[in-house]
Order: sequence, then C-alpha cells, then structure tokens
Amino acid sequence: MEHSQHFAWDREYQDPSFVSLSNEPSSHLLAFLKWAREDAIHNDRRHPNDLFADSDLRVLDVGCGNGRHALYMAQQYGSKGVGYDVSPTVIKAARKQSAEAGLDNLVDFFAQSIADPFKEIEDGSVSLVVDAMASHALYVGEHTMLLKELHRTMNADGWL
Repeated sequence: MEHSQHFAWDREYQDPSFVSLSNEPSSHLLAFLKWAREDAIHNDRRHPNDLFADSDLRVLDVGCGNGRHALYMAQQYGSKGVGYDVSPTVIKAARKQSAEAGLDNLVDFFAQSIADPFKEIEDGSVSLVVDAMASHALYVGEHTMLLKELHRTMNADGWL
C-alpha cells in the first residue's frame, strides 16, 4: 500500500473526534456467527455450541482497527488470532486492550498493510478471516496480493 495511505489512516486514528471505534463486535460478525450455527443445525454438522469452540480455531482479522473482532472471538471461544492494520496508533490500542483483557497470550496485532505477506501465519492455519471493510481501500494489484495470502493461510474448512 502506498505510504500516503498509511499516513492518512494513522492520522485518522490519532484524532478520536474523527474516528470512533467500538469495542463491540460488528453486527456483521454476529450475523455470520448466527448463520454458521444455524447452518450447522440444518446440515447436521457438529453441535452449534461447539462450532467455534475448537482449540485449533485461528482468526485472521484484516484491517483490524482496535482488534474488536479477534478479541471477541478469543473472549467467546478461546480462539487464537492475529490482526493487521496499517496504523501503528490503532495497533498500539489493540495490543493494550488485549493485555487489559488478559488475551495477549491468544491474540497479537501487527502494523502493516494487509496487502503484504502475513509472515506470522503458517500455511493453511487460518479458520476464519474477518474483513470488516478494509480490503475496499486496496488498489487493484493489492487485492490480488491479499487474495493470494488468504489462499495460502486459510485451511480447507475455513470461512472468509
């Protein structure tokens, strides 16, 4: 991602009057979790209460902001997670929230573009990718780079 976009996003996160970040999971994530449980019931898959209660569940939160989605999944399901955002300012806030919640052993955050390789993530290890409107800010070539990384990191049964 261009350096100017990094700078612009970081400036926005530095001004709390401009960007208001919620600590609650988005309605989109909650709707997906509800759908996944209902799908498990309808298709006679594993018990819906166990659907995300898997010690191997790994969440990748692209454009994570303050980390609310990865932190929610860790709190609710004990999942491990990684979040990426271009803003060092918001990554610092996400790490602080993670530590305060006692989840820093489960979730970590990194300041980098989501179009760059996810060096901290092994091939086929991601179960759930959360993209809450981050990829729309990428340029065409960067979308291709992100999709290649998602393909590399997601496991065969993963959700995007």
